[in-house]
Amino acid sequence: MISLWFSTGLKRSFNKFNRKMKTQWKLLSRIKKVQEDLLTLKEQCHELLKAKQDLIDKARTTLVGNRTLLQQMQASVGIPLISDSDDPAFANFNQIVDEWEAQVRSRTGNWMQTKKRTTLVLPGVTFLHIKEYGHSNHCLLWPLAARLWCHLVEA
Repeated sequence: MISLWFSTGLKRSFNKFNRKMKTQWKLLSRIKKVQEDLLTLKEQCHELLKAKQDLIDKARTTLVGNRTLLQQMQASVGIPLISDSDDPAFANFNQIVDEWEAQVRSRTGNWMQTKKRTTLVLPGVTFLHIKEYGHSNHCLLWPLAARLWCHLVEA
């Protein structure tokens, strides 16, 4: 009778232990799967942010280029030029881009600290918009093709 009780008790404890091991194994495999999914999601988020930044860069380049052409046509016809502050569409677009950059800055650190926007007129290139980022002395030119010029000037 005692041996029967002992073997039954041993079987119960073994089954409990086996269930705990199975549960722990399932938990470990779930944790590993979640970690893998997080890595994949992180990569996809980086790709999405990169694509969004490329889209913003292209939109800004196109908008600035079109605005420059419009200002050149207005000047050639003798129509007074519209300033950046008087153009609500251009001001709204710049505000949206500035908000996007603030979000990116808050999530990636202060890589874009003090930003200063200026307009530069060069021979052969009209109205390049420069963004200067204070601590790094790095600037981006719009259109992007002129970025090299900025680095040469700073050097």
